[in-house]
Amino acid sequence: MNSTKIGIYNTAWRLIVDSSGNGGIGTTNPGYALDVNGGVNALTIQTPELRTTTLDFTTGGGEIQSVANFGTQISHVDPNPLNNTSLYVTAGYIALDGVTSDHNAMIYLGDSAGCPTSSWFRIENNGTSGTASCTGNHFQDLAVGKLYLTSLQYADIAEIMNVNPSAHLESGDIVTSSREVNASSNQLQQSNTVYDSSVVGVVSSPQTATMVLGINGSDPANEWNVADKKPIALTGKVLVKVSSTNGPIAKGDLVTTSSISGFGMKATQNGQIVGKALADFDPNSKTEKFINCPSGTPSQIKCAQLLIFLNITWQGGLSSQNTNLLQAQINNQQTEIEDLKQQIQNLQSSK
Repeated sequence: MNSTKIGIYNTAWRLIVDSSGNGGIGTTNPGYALDVNGGVNALTIQTPELRTTTLDFTTGGGEIQSVANFGTQISHVDPNPLNNTSLYVTAGYIALDGVTSDHNAMIYLGDSAGCPTSSWFRIENNGTSGTASCTGNHFQDLAVGKLYLTSLQYADIAEIMNVNPSAHLESGDIVTSSREVNASSNQLQQSNTVYDSSVVGVVSSPQTATMVLGINGSDPANEWNVADKKPIALTGKVLVKVSSTNGPIAKGDLVTTSSISGFGMKATQNGQIVGKALADFDPNSKTEKFINCPSGTPSQIKCAQLLIFLNITWQGGLSSQNTNLLQAQINNQQTEIEDLKQQIQNLQSSK
């Protein structure tokens, strides 16, 4: 014992408590309530509920291990992780379970220290042997048996597609290939034709997108900010812009394209449809959440966003094109029949 600390001394200090109350094992200058210079073997490490537990490997790295078959092993924790990385592991398996208030939890698996980590889930290989460069995006395959996504109010599957940057597409716009402005890049833009047979889909939104295919950037949320590419919903529940051109829309009504650019309307005849309404749209309701219609829309027309089940298909009988083709075939057959009749009459008169 001395004036600054008490403890156990045997040729060297083995265990001490200094004047500030910090305890040390294997160190004479403890910086924490319990400061251990060496390994710790414990069945459990607990903190009171709602407290934060911190494992700090600020120098030299470290290891967290559990007894075999009783937990996940992290073989090495890097002392110099990527910027803003909560947990960076250079080898081993990771299981993370937790949600922040902004749902910004993230898992990053990769081998390039220079790669950005702003993705929610990312598996990457830099693709350049012997360097830490992250030029381009060299994502690796992910194979799963079953994938369950739960607690989702909306759920659509979208694909990144080329769009006309001058069209200023927004979430909810119905897009078509019939107004193609650049054949080489296959750009899409808003549909403005009723029962448009070339409709492709609806611009998805961060609110409804569950799976987005073809992401090119490091942060999926930025895909909606790219002028010449947009996530186009192909199936699922999606919010779509609609108008009252054909009157109110009730649950179960079919929705098709309209003459208002990017907006749908109630389908009242056979033709191409976009999907089926999953909610009501009443243009006369005082509680309806209306949105602005495009400039030039008649004042009596009301517009809103409506949840639909996206299912681009043909509804009803034959299309006008197929009807015309069938009618042409019937006319040709009738002409041939008349020719045969005339030939028979000629044969009979020649006898």
